Amino acid sequence: MKHRQFSIVFHNVDEKKTQDTLKQYVAKAKEYVMSVEPYPQGEGFHAHLFIQYNSQRSFFSVLKELEILKKKIICPRPEDVQGDWGRVQL
Repeated sequence: MKHRQFSIVFHNVDEKKTQDTLKQYVAKAKEYVMSVEPYPQGEGFHAHLFIQYNSQRSFFSVLKELEILKKKIICPRPEDVQGDWGRVQL
């Protein structure tokens, strides 16, 4: 299925790296809105990105691209934390 716009959440991001990295990523987008916010419980940050691309994009091609991008913005996993760290929701 082809789409032009996506709603994305990156979990466990580095607040300082994320803004600049996502700004570079969306530079050629038709439209976008992004924010980096603290988790309600106060430990760490997550980022929201709503993006409209200039052309049709498949879900899987965008997801693959974002999985590579997340490596630049995800915080290191603490040793005492288990589970899905740095998850991308699309």
